[in-house]
Amino acid sequence: MGKGAALQTGIAHIGDADYWLFLDANLINLNEIHMEALLDPLKNNPDTGMIVGIFQKGGQIGVDLVQKYFSILNGQRALSGQFVQILPDLSWAKFGVEIFLTKLALYHRIKIVHPVLSGLTHHTKESKLGYWAGFCYRLQMYQECIYTLFN
Repeated sequence: MGKGAALQTGIAHIGDADYWLFLDANLINLNEIHMEALLDPLKNNPDTGMIVGIFQKGGQIGVDLVQKYFSILNGQRALSGQFVQILPDLSWAKFGVEIFLTKLALYHRIKIVHPVLSGLTHHTKESKLGYWAGFCYRLQMYQECIYTLFN
C-alpha cells in the first residue's frame, strides 16, 4: 500500500505522542546522535513542528546531493505531536508522503528545521534491487512524488 500507508498505520497504532520519529529502513550508519539531532529541535523549541534531516559526508556523493537540494524527499523526519494531530490520512500519498508532509507544514506555517546528519546515508534502490529493477522502482517512486506535489 506504500510508504504513506505505513506511516499512517504507525500513527494509528500508537495514537498520541509528543514526538514522532520517522526513519527510512535502509539507513547506513544510523546511531543515537542522528536520532537526537532530529528530536532535540522539537524538544528545545516548542514552535518547531517538523525536522527534516540532511545527509552529509555519508560516503555517497549522489545521495548527499539529492538530500541537500531536494530535502522535500527526505524520509528522516521528526514531527511534533501537535503537527501529527492535524494530519489527514496519509495512506494515499505512497512515496510522496514526505512531499505531502512538507506542503502541509508550509500551508499551516509550521516551522521546519533541517539539521545535518553527518556520516549517515542509505542504500539506493539500484544497489538493493540491481540496476534495471532499481531504476524502474525509482521511476515509480518519482511518479508518486510528482503526483503528490501537484495534488
